[in-house]
Amino acid sequence: MVKCLIVDDDSLMIHILESLLIEFKFIHIVDKVSCVNEAIDVLNNEQIDVIFLDIEMPKINGIEFLKNFNDLNSKVVIISSHEKYALEAIELRVLDYLLKPIERLRLLKTLNFIKTTFNDKENKFHDSIYVRQNLEYKLLLTKDIYLIESKGDYIQFQLKSKKITSHSTLKKVMNKLPSNDFVRIHNCFIVNINYIETITEGFIVVHEKMIPIGRTYKTAVLNRINLL
Repeated sequence: MVKCLIVDDDSLMIHILESLLIEFKFIHIVDKVSCVNEAIDVLNNEQIDVIFLDIEMPKINGIEFLKNFNDLNSKVVIISSHEKYALEAIELRVLDYLLKPIERLRLLKTLNFIKTTFNDKENKFHDSIYVRQNLEYKLLLTKDIYLIESKGDYIQFQLKSKKITSHSTLKKVMNKLPSNDFVRIHNCFIVNINYIETITEGFIVVHEKMIPIGRTYKTAVLNRINLL
């Protein structure tokens, strides 16, 4: 699953791009926003693999965003009405540069490249991670982790047989976990979707523990779960 963010101040363009992307099952649209500041809010709370980014937007344009957002771990596909930014975008190492109006066959080429890139990335994930606790690193099997909770400057890994506390952040940990199995549901919680027992209005039950679903995460969470 490749998690995507669409950033464009043209609502019609967002609708067109979304309608094209939802045809591809490996693409998951986490959010759609109309400006860079809203995009930064999403990036601070979500693991985003690919940003589909417009350039000409109010206040901060796409190029300025790429130059100034130093902690950007996402790949970027530029979507623009103008060719004049292409060279600068290439120098900023964007994944691709698409011209509006978007041609379906051209987008397909981009998505095939994205799929190959992230399939290779997923294959690099192991079924275990090493977590630092005090002065040593503990080996944890990801299949045994059912919940990860933020506790101030620390996070707690909750497994079937034990709990491990480590100095880190949920965002950093999310980048190390297999994205097919884990989803962030709240500012303070990541859950292993294989352990979800019940979903109620505003809550998920994991391993007999009721966990709140954050308002800004609700749509993304429900999109990840195979509901009838």
